[in-house]
Amino acid sequence: MVMRLVYFFLFMLLVYPAAVFAASVNVNIEGMILSEIKEAHTISEGLLSSSPELYNAGSVSYAARVRLLVEDNSNEIFSSWSAKDAVMPGERNDFNIFAYIESPGNYTARLFGHYANDAFLLTEYNFSVTEHISASRSIMLSKPRIYDNKITISVASETGESGVAIMPVGYPKTWIFEQKTLSALPGKKTARISIPYDADIFSEKEIKLIAVSLDGEAFGQIEFPMKREHGFYKYISLINDWICGAR
Repeated sequence: MVMRLVYFFLFMLLVYPAAVFAASVNVNIEGMILSEIKEAHTISEGLLSSSPELYNAGSVSYAARVRLLVEDNSNEIFSSWSAKDAVMPGERNDFNIFAYIESPGNYTARLFGHYANDAFLLTEYNFSVTEHISASRSIMLSKPRIYDNKITISVASETGESGVAIMPVGYPKTWIFEQKTLSALPGKKTARISIPYDADIFSEKEIKLIAVSLDGEAFGQIEFPMKREHGFYKYISLINDWICGAR
């Protein structure tokens, strides 16, 4: 009888905490998210900018990112992903995201929030690009290196820019390829940056990176195959990129 009681209490100690833990994390995360579009959109020389804010109204932290999808008559024109960021309980996080539209026309933009393997529509709006003026300044992109989950590249400008958005184009639709924003790019200096990506099925597909100043008046681009670094040279490249600040 005593041994049966001992086994019973051991059983309860093992099972009951697990049940409590499972119940504590089994929450509806979507119900805890509030979103606000502080600036629905701005369009400047083909550069579309959106600024959503996510607010965690619950008690569980989560990692989130936003995606901007631009369509023309249901045809995908541009898709961009923000960096992933942790949103703690009670916190508000801003996500700035961009798309570059090369041709005049009427478009539809959809902004999505992504978190915990779920996605929800934040907002949808129509906009027009009436005229596309050629960039008056140049941004140079060079020396791309491809690693298992990121690429690194050099960005430079002769005149300097107060802000630059670097966006990947032409990658497979099933990939998540983040964009990068530089708050400042001094003239005659080179910034080495790192851009994360997540490829479910990797291929050495050729992609394009475009760089646009936040006023839309400076532009640059580069095309290259996604050919990963290998062997000893890969580690030498990682060290060089680390020294240059691309981490």
